[in-house]
Amino acid sequence: MPHILHHFIACTWGGCFNALYLNVIVPHLDSADVVDYVLRSSAIHPATNVVTGKTGARIYAELRCRLNGAQSAKIRQYLSENFKATE
Repeated sequence: MPHILHHFIACTWGGCFNALYLNVIVPHLDSADVVDYVLRSSAIHPATNVVTGKTGARIYAELRCRLNGAQSAKIRQYLSENFKATE
């Protein structure tokens, strides 16, 4: 899952991006540890629109919105708790 999530973040091909989102991220992403690991990696480059959470993980608004779409309550809870200041 870390490799899939990393590719999802970097993907610029709309068909691939949307297929990964709908067929993998939404129904199967359920590990907050995996999300935290990827968001602390080089997948997210520092920029003015990037927010750093409590764990050092970085996220931007569009990615947060997409990850909040995951069916897993664990993922939504992780995002809410780690990036509380951005709500």
